[in-house]
Amino acid sequence: MVRYHMNEREAAFYKIFDETARAVDRLVRGNSLVQQSLMTRAMSCLYSVESALMNQQSRLRERRNYLAHSFRGKPQQQTLFDMEDDDGQLELFDDSPEQAAEFLSGYEDVKNLLDNTLRQFEDLETDSKSEAAIEILQKHTGLNTCVLSQYEGTVSYLHTVFAEEESMHPITLTSHISADEIQSRLLDYRSHGGLLLATDAGLRGFDLPDIDVVLHYDLPWSPEGLYLRIERFNRIGRQGVVKMIGLVEENAVTTKLWDKLSDKLLAIAANLGRGDTD
Repeated sequence: MVRYHMNEREAAFYKIFDETARAVDRLVRGNSLVQQSLMTRAMSCLYSVESALMNQQSRLRERRNYLAHSFRGKPQQQTLFDMEDDDGQLELFDDSPEQAAEFLSGYEDVKNLLDNTLRQFEDLETDSKSEAAIEILQKHTGLNTCVLSQYEGTVSYLHTVFAEEESMHPITLTSHISADEIQSRLLDYRSHGGLLLATDAGLRGFDLPDIDVVLHYDLPWSPEGLYLRIERFNRIGRQGVVKMIGLVEENAVTTKLWDKLSDKLLAIAANLGRGDTD
């Protein structure tokens, strides 16, 4: 595992983001699921969560308007409200009058927290994690390299960052790109080189035994997800050893989580017997 350190502004923003994520979770009675979803995205890429916060703003406002209308003059009515979460999954809220009143009374405070957190993005001038990633990638110039993330927001952000580097020509593969287009981009990569930048979903159904180095910009949150990632690069036709590098932040909030994932990654690679990890 390669560790990097957030700068002071990034660390301060991370704490504000954490507080906001917890407040949103409490407001929607998410049983920590909303908070965990937002925080794992922030751990992947602090600079890609702005859209997730804006989505939360929109969804909370929509729910507030729905409840305010539904309960006007109908204090005893039970109401169902559904909307999609950040991953397109349907969320269903079963609101009693008491729960609706609690949501409506807490809405403004959480809205103000979200507004303030979004304003804090203006103070983030550098990105320690992407700078660490560029340093790693420059050490492996000339090798077939793939950078992987769980999130399209992270991949989209990194494409913009890496495209500014003269030595990098990122080729993006995500689930929103058709299978034919992914095949075309892979052919272009194999013909002209560049840097593959992909989500797990974007590589589904494709094997890449010709990759020399895989940089895990973030790690899946299950051993199964790690296994699938590693196996994708260790199919028949593999020539030599693929080097796996995990990029993690060294701080009190995330270190223990990443250490557990690192142990799982090393164990899976050892069981496969065909990979190297860093």
